[in-house]
Parts: sequence; C-alpha cells; structure tokens
Amino acid sequence: MAANLVILTPGSSGSSVLSGFLAEHGYWVGGDTKKIFKPGEDAKLDFDTFENAGLVDLDIRILKESGYANTICTDLPAPDPDAVRAVAERIDVAPFRAFAEQCDKHQPWVWKDPRLCYTIHFWNEIVDWSQVRFIYMGREAGQSYAGQLLSRRVPMSYAENVRILDNYWDSCHRFFERTGAKFVRITFEDLICEPEATVEKLAAFVGTDLDVAALERTYRGNLREKRYSGLQIAGARARYLLHRWVKRDHVVFPRVAPAANGTATSAAAR
Repeated sequence: MAANLVILTPGSSGSSVLSGFLAEHGYWVGGDTKKIFKPGEDAKLDFDTFENAGLVDLDIRILKESGYANTICTDLPAPDPDAVRAVAERIDVAPFRAFAEQCDKHQPWVWKDPRLCYTIHFWNEIVDWSQVRFIYMGREAGQSYAGQLLSRRVPMSYAENVRILDNYWDSCHRFFERTGAKFVRITFEDLICEPEATVEKLAAFVGTDLDVAALERTYRGNLREKRYSGLQIAGARARYLLHRWVKRDHVVFPRVAPAANGTATSAAAR
C-alpha cells in the first residue's frame, strides 16, 4: 500500500500542483479543500490548493495558541518551533487526534499546508509517523521571488524572501533531525522542468506508480520550462524598487503585529 504523505512546503511554491497530481492518483486530500478565488465582485475560482480545509483550520489554531500573531507563515520573524510544540502540552488535543484518525479512514492521504512547516512540531507530539513519508518541496529563490512580486503582488525585498524560505526549511530540517523521518527534497522546478525523472523519483519514494500524464492534466503551465524567465525575475526586482522608493507601500515586517490593546494589527505596508 502506498505511504501516507505530508508535503512540507513554503507558501507560493507550486505545491498545489504536486498535491493535485497526487489526488489524481487516488490520494485523499480531504472532503473539503481550501480554494483561492480571484479578487473582484465575481469571485471566480482561481485554483484549488488541494489543502484539507480541516487541517488548515487546525494549523491556524495551533499557531494562534503558540502566540504567533499571523495566520500565514510568510512573515518575519517566523513562528517559534518550541512554542508550537509546547501547545500540545496545554490544550485539549482530542480534536487533533480525531482529525488524524478520520484521515486514516481514507488512506492513502496527503496533508499539505505551508503552515505545516511549523505546526509539524505540534503534530509530532500526537501523530504516529510510522506509515507516513515526507516530501519537502521548495522553489528556486528567483522563481519564488518573481511569484511573490508578479503574481501575489507582495512588494518585499529579495533578501527578505530568501530569509522566509530559509526559515521554512530550517524548521523542517529541525523536525527531520529530531525524528529521523524519511523524506525526499525536491523543487517545483524539478517537477515541471524534469517531470519524468522527478515523477520516477517520487514513485520510488512513496511506493506506488505515478504517471506524468496526470501532471500534464494538473499543471496549467508549460512543462519542461521554468515559470518565470530571467527577464521577469529582473522585472520583479525593479517592481520592488518602485514600491519601496516611489510608491512607499512596500512590506514592513512583521506583517501583523500585536497592538497595545493585545489585538492583531496589520503592518503589511507603510
């Protein structure tokens, strides 16, 4: 039987393509998944994240209980893995165990949520990973940065984006070192630029047959080429400079900071 999978990944990494690809092969991603809608009155569907909605809601609760002020992890400073792990010692973990048990009724399942790079330290306190394998899916720094500036419209510096990516990996590496969990590390560029070799590598790792044709059905872009060109990456850097020095609306970290009254306030742009 194919192993259950946890995809650990930074945000905006193309991981929805991977989880959608696995769903094509019968992996259970949840009865309800989080979907991204385009801005505007019509609110048309942009894409399905293939993230179990119940998992996302629980991960947000874990981060909140740890004292982290944001609901996403693309922030500086990052969530504290020790604080996240300590949450399991002081809250009722029954709903979390019940979620894991529900997933086990639908094996093989896949968990994917960028927050998992940090909340995995909580889940480690209550989940048996013996039937689970881990995929860490990153993204080349330049490609990630172009996605943040050109697609997500988040005017942060290149160095800040690299720090965020490093924080995601550092937290996961800490988990792998502590647990000895089996994992494979790939990038989104591996998957779309070298699909045959990468799919073969993943198939051997998870213990089931995987078909590149399913990736062609899942990915809306062009396989065997990178999403952004070198010129577009340079354009992303120029866009940041425009926002930083002309429009004066660049991202200031932390993106959400505690206010004097204890509530969260947005610090996304100043």
